Amino acid sequence: MQTVDNSQIDLLEEISKKLNNKRRLVDCLAETLCISTDSAYRRISGKTALTFDEAVKLASYFDLKLDGLVEKSGGTVSFDRRGILKTENDIAIHLKEMAEMMKIQIATGVQPAIYTTKDIPVFYQLYFPELAAFKVYSWYRGLNTSEELNDPFDPDKYISSYKNLFTDIKILYSKLPAIEIWSEIAILGFIRQLQYYYDSGLMGNKETALLLCDQHQQVFDLVKEQARLGCKINPDFGQQTEVQYDLYFNELFVMDNSALSRLKSGKVFFNSYANFNYIPTQDEQFCQDAESWLQNQMKRSVKLSKTREKERNMFFSKIQKELNELSNYIRSN
Repeated sequence: MQTVDNSQIDLLEEISKKLNNKRRLVDCLAETLCISTDSAYRRISGKTALTFDEAVKLASYFDLKLDGLVEKSGGTVSFDRRGILKTENDIAIHLKEMAEMMKIQIATGVQPAIYTTKDIPVFYQLYFPELAAFKVYSWYRGLNTSEELNDPFDPDKYISSYKNLFTDIKILYSKLPAIEIWSEIAILGFIRQLQYYYDSGLMGNKETALLLCDQHQQVFDLVKEQARLGCKINPDFGQQTEVQYDLYFNELFVMDNSALSRLKSGKVFFNSYANFNYIPTQDEQFCQDAESWLQNQMKRSVKLSKTREKERNMFFSKIQKELNELSNYIRSN
């Protein structure tokens, strides 16, 4: 258990008094700090220390004073460190926290979330059962080198274990207003990954590999239609919603996998590291700088939403061509 000092205990006690039994402390922390309820419980129990920025945010929100805390240097930014993913259980927790964060964004967001991506956004890959299972399988293989991972990909194993989580994230992301900035190489990661597993004999059979190609094509068809309409589409019924959606294509830079949430309680920036791990910060100046940079990238990117039919068709035609080449390779080998 991580040791926390008395100032954290005192701060949480003062917040509890302010709540006066009107709200649960865990729910209040989760909403104000934009964290999952599990993360909030860890802070309440003392397993996780509040970062400086979290303490300041809570004190400001509840009009409390933080006596005794050392003033932070202007060049320091506090991130909420999360343990690096190591096991299948860690992946499950990661997905649950992803779902929790989307619930908070849907409930308290004041502007669309902004996502930059060098790969196909993971949310869409969780829309289709076999594709979602392949994503978890590839994540797990990336975490481990044990002999047991030489077993071929078995979609049913992961679908049965993660089905409810996949469904939750699919529904939640379809309700979340979002701006996405894609890189030109977004499709390349999947192509190289699938071809590697196929050539290594880890795909089980050719039909499974071709099914993943087909489901990726369905992802692109969905995203293309959302971009045409400028709104999210219900993935289960194919119906357009009133949820805002904007898609940009950046030709100049390879985007990082990152996100900015803009909520009633403030901004949160999620920075990826070590492949699919991430660390968030609520540092006000850092988030403001990140938002300015993202807005500049949007100005320098090609907007593919709504009226940009020519540019949109060119972008997705290129993706479809690369995906078709992969499918043809699999069929002939």
